[in-house]
This record gives sequence, structure tokens and C-alpha cells, in this order.
Amino acid sequence: MVAGIIDEEIVMKKSNLFFLAIFIIAVVFPLLLIWIMAYQIPFGDTWDDSIVLYFSYLHHTLTWQYWVHPHNEHRVILTRAITLFKDIFFPTSRYFIQLTSYFLFLATYFLLVFQFEKARFKLQYSEKSYRWFYLLTAGILFFPKDISFWRWGFIIQFPLTVFFVTATIFCLSQKNITWLRYGCAILLSLLATASSANGLMIWPIGFLLLILCRSSIMKMAAYVIIGLIIIYFYSHDNHLQGFIINEPIKSFLYFTDFLGNWSTALLASVIGCAVLVLFFNGIKLFFNRYHVEKITIFYPWLALGLFAIANGFVAALTRIQFGVGQSLSIRYAAISLMLCASLTGFYALQWSRLSDRYKKILKFFVFLFIVFFVGSYHRVFFQLTKNYRFIAQEIALPYGVLLPTDNGSYSAGNDKIADRLLLYRQSALYTLSNPEPHYLNQTLSETMIKKIGVTVDPKNYSITIGKRSLKNYVGFISGVAVSGSIHAKNNHANLSASLLLLNADHKIIGIAFIAHQQFFGFMVGAQPVNQLIQLKKGYGIRQDRTRTI
Repeated sequence: MVAGIIDEEIVMKKSNLFFLAIFIIAVVFPLLLIWIMAYQIPFGDTWDDSIVLYFSYLHHTLTWQYWVHPHNEHRVILTRAITLFKDIFFPTSRYFIQLTSYFLFLATYFLLVFQFEKARFKLQYSEKSYRWFYLLTAGILFFPKDISFWRWGFIIQFPLTVFFVTATIFCLSQKNITWLRYGCAILLSLLATASSANGLMIWPIGFLLLILCRSSIMKMAAYVIIGLIIIYFYSHDNHLQGFIINEPIKSFLYFTDFLGNWSTALLASVIGCAVLVLFFNGIKLFFNRYHVEKITIFYPWLALGLFAIANGFVAALTRIQFGVGQSLSIRYAAISLMLCASLTGFYALQWSRLSDRYKKILKFFVFLFIVFFVGSYHRVFFQLTKNYRFIAQEIALPYGVLLPTDNGSYSAGNDKIADRLLLYRQSALYTLSNPEPHYLNQTLSETMIKKIGVTVDPKNYSITIGKRSLKNYVGFISGVAVSGSIHAKNNHANLSASLLLLNADHKIIGIAFIAHQQFFGFMVGAQPVNQLIQLKKGYGIRQDRTRTI
């Protein structure tokens, strides 16, 4: 009797420790990360044209064409709506976008757990076979991958895509699907498509699920027609090239790097090949071991994995021209981790039937992932303790410098254009509007300066302004068109946000939109095409490689 009580206490303690680990991974770490990032970086870059979006809203000039115009291949309608919502209703919030991303991943986690519990109940599995699934899935979804999910607001498009795609797959993954569930699946597919171009792959994946689940011809036909219309709408003004045919080896590396994106750059291709082999081996195992009526349990995990694989293939087809490194872009980690989530579901549901050899292989992968997970968080907190607002790399000025109409005194080649640089939040422009954005030539008090942003000591930075050919640049109302760079004189740090340029009297004499050279690296060596952006009392330059005026 005493031995039984002791065993029960040991089991309870292990259970409590297990759920404590899940709580830390899924709640404490991400929220702590959000708090630190918001504290360190007051200006969160929400989208490349979000400032223009907000000013267009103030001037009542927003049009449907603006909402749907592509950024590269993406038409981020939903992302733009969320960023505008934030700027209107939460103008001073530092946490809105990051917390929204966090709750999207949390909702995706509960979707995965709910679907797994349904499958486990049908297979009549004991509790021993699924606890590691909870822990590993939480680690997968909240894997920081160089803090990509929390740092930049525009990456909210990928949490949105992952959530809506996962919800669509679960709606379609059953036989005799009702019209209500079918309608919800179409709506979720549309939302996934409005989140990013990666969501386009839900249409062929959803059609495959309808075939596997033997849905009616009418439902399959309607889904195909809607999907083809959406795909055409996305691609009619984009010119995609088949680089995978001309560069098969690089494309293969790109594809496997994409699938192994959650690992380090050195191991990404190897990990990508390994998870691909495990995925197709998992399909073979459950088709060999289960009756036809139970195979439908695995359809959601099959669709999740195929979605990630299809995205990797399409990315290799269309983006290989940017170099293999593009596949390791941190934004794609959210998509590649869906394949890891699929593998987790596959093998967790077959855990009790796996041979010892397979269990050892999977335990090794679990151990490897934990090492990457812990190491990535260690890197995050190490970087944040070094004042991550400043980046040790050259920062380009792809948007040029916006000066007021009386900018004649600032000639080309001036090294000192401002006595004070003010790192401001996008929402700070809302504070300066009252009611329209007459912020240029406005004099700011010390109180206002502290309210809207962070002052950067200009003594440690130089601003290079140079004249460029009018062949490539559009001029201001008066004065010359300028472009340039802002870089640290000591070469240790660089600014990575947007600046208000103030003179000695705290008067706003200009505004500089700047961004990471790494993000805009594709512009190097390219002939820029420019789009004129009218604010209130001046004009800015926007370099754009895909659109003309």
C-alpha cells in the first residue's frame, strides 16, 4: 500500500514537472522575449510601406488598388489591415504586433493538440505515448530562430498564414464534410491567401484533402475554381522564372535549406534532407500498419507536411535568383517548422508500434532540436543584453531622405545635416499630426521628444548626403534629389530604424527612412525604379524594383 502511494507521488511530480516545462516554453519565454524586444526597440518596423499607409488613411486617399498591390510576390491585405488597426487604435503600443503573433502561435498550438487528442482517442492510445508530443510541439512553434517572430512587425504575415492554413486543414480532414465546415474552410483559405503568398499553397493541398476524404464533386469543383481565380489574381502581374531548371543543384540546396531552416545555416540542408526522408517514411509506415478507416486520422499531418514541402519547392522555383541564402531567411522558419510539427504528429501517433531502431533515431532528433532550441534562446538573450537596437553592419537608405521645401541650405555632400537624430516610433507621427501631419518645420519640446522616441547622439554618427542622377531619382518640390547612408564613425554599430532630423533648436528639418542593408540586399547593383510618395509638405523617394509610377 505504501509502495503504491509512493509510486503515485512520483508520477504526480513527474507530471507537474512536465507541464511546468510546457508552461515555460509556451508562455514564459516568448512573453519575456516580447517584453525585452519592445523595451529595446521602441520603433518596430511593421511594413515597408506602413508609414505611407497611415498617411493615406489620414488624408482619405486609401484605394482598393493600394491594399492589393504586391510587395514582391506577396499581397499582404490582412497584414496591412492589422498594422493600420494598430496605428489607429493603439498608436503608442510597443507590444501589439508581437503579442498578436504570440497568440496566433498559441492558437495554432491548441489546434494541433486538439487534433492530436482526437486521433489518439480513436486509436485508443495510452497516455504514455503522447506527452513528449505536447512538449516538442510547443518547442517547435515557439522556436525563436533569431527572434524572427517577435522582432519585426511585418513577419506577422507568417503567424497568420500558419494559423489559417492549420485551421483549414483540420476543417477539411474528415469524411462527409458538412457544408458549414466546408464554407469555413473556404473562408480560412481566403484569409491564409490574404496573409501572404505562402498561403496560396493551401488551395492544392485542400483539394488533395477533399479527394482523399472522398468529398462530393460539387465541393471539389467549387474549391478548385475559387483557388484558380485566387492564384490568377496573385500571379497575373508577376513574372516568375523557372530557375530550378537552369540551376538544378542550387535549387535542390535551396529546397533542402528551406525545409531545414530552423537549424543553423551549416546544417540546414542536411537537416532538410533528413526530415524529408522521415516524412515520407512516416507516410509509408502508417499506410502499412493501419486499416483504411483509420488512415484518415493521419491526413492532417500529411497535409501540414506537404504544405511546407510545396512552399519549399515553389520558393526554389521563384527565388533561387537571390541566392541560396534567401532560403534561410528567418521569415521562412515559420513555414519550415510546419514540417517538423507534421513529423511530430506522425511518429507520436505511431510511437507504441515503432521498432527500437526508429525510437532511437527519433530520440536523437528530439535531443538535437532541444539543443538548437536552448542554444537559440541563449543567443537571443545574449544579443539583447548588448543593446540590440544598433546593428553592426552598414545600413542603406533605400527610401532616401525627406527634406522640407526650404532645403536649399542643405547642399549635396554635406556631412552634417542635423544636430540631433531622433529615433522615433511609427506611431509617433500620429502624435505629431494634430490633425494633419504638419510635422516638418515643427519645433519639438524636450517633453515631446521623450514621448515620441529616443535621442541618438549625432556625434557618433555621420550622415552622407549625395546628389544622384535624375535618370534614376525623382526630385523634391525644390532642391535636389538626395540619397545616402547613416553609419557609425566607430564602425561598431549602426542605426536600424527611422529618424527625425532636428537642428540645434529642435526644429524638424527632415525625415530619414532607413532599413537593414541585409533586408534590402537585392537592391545592390540593381537599377532602381522609383515611386513618388507625397506626404504633406514634401516628397520622398522610394526605390522599388517591381513597380513603376
